[in-house]
Amino acid sequence: MKAKTILEPSYYKWVIVAACLVIIVAGLKTVAPTLNIVLISIMIAQCMHPFARLLMKRRIPAGVAIGILIVVVFVLGVLITSLLGNTISGIREEAPKYSVRIDSLTTGLRQQLAAKGIDIDNTLPKGATDPAEIKDKILQVLSGVASMLGNSIFILILVIVFLAQFTQIAQKVRDKVYPENSFMYHVADMNAASSKFIGITALVGIMQAVVSTVVLLLFGVNFALTWGLLFFICNFIPVVGFLLALLPTVAIAYFDQGPTVALWVFVSWYLINIIFDNVVKPRFLKKEFDISFLSVLLLLIFWSYVLGPLGAILAIPISLSLKIIFETLEGKEKLN
Repeated sequence: MKAKTILEPSYYKWVIVAACLVIIVAGLKTVAPTLNIVLISIMIAQCMHPFARLLMKRRIPAGVAIGILIVVVFVLGVLITSLLGNTISGIREEAPKYSVRIDSLTTGLRQQLAAKGIDIDNTLPKGATDPAEIKDKILQVLSGVASMLGNSIFILILVIVFLAQFTQIAQKVRDKVYPENSFMYHVADMNAASSKFIGITALVGIMQAVVSTVVLLLFGVNFALTWGLLFFICNFIPVVGFLLALLPTVAIAYFDQGPTVALWVFVSWYLINIIFDNVVKPRFLKKEFDISFLSVLLLLIFWSYVLGPLGAILAIPISLSLKIIFETLEGKEKLN
């Protein structure tokens, strides 16, 4: 009787797969800075692709349609970069006033907690109550967005290339140049699914951002347009995106107008988010996608670890694309 091996052959297969995944993840982390630029370019191209098709349906040539959209993206990029630059300069100018308010807030908080025997300096992370640290964190968020836009020329070139390719592939699929179940046919499916998700998210995000910006303008909060833009960008980040947009906005509202306005901003933005997340967005997303909360959370953690902060924005589009690829490979395996 032969001795039983420690691992069955099927287990060896899974060990090899796991080892390959570890190597792939390590490689992705290494090239993440460059890969993020490429993935953001693909995401922008996918977002623009439905508009290109709409223009082409109106008998506008593909090259002209793509040219129009590229001009729009370029103009928006210039305006956003200018807006962020003005906001960063404005926050630096207002820093002395903000420091006084932060000192006042933290001093009062320290005294109240000290009376109850709680030492806030030992409880909170180092620098959490330092005015300079808080200001730097807010500037860091805005500088990160500005830095990505700093690669705008390279991104614009990639967007043109990807948008032209997506348009060409979709046209050839409609003309039946690519047979059904071919690789390029599934690339078109993958692009369509990602475009739908990105388009729906962008549409809902624009609506939320406009309403949120109007609220800030009514309350007289400084840099309202920038916080509306931040709301739109963070809308692409599932689960925690709203908090990432809310915290710096409420902080600035407090520094500018005091606790009452900050509270009203918090309540208003929270209600806006509840309405759009529970009434508006599900009407679109549940029709097209079946994504559980746990899946979204795990994907967010994984892609943020692999690609850094931008992984949070790219998590769902990447995962939808990979899902279609795996389903395609699985289908071909069954046919064979």
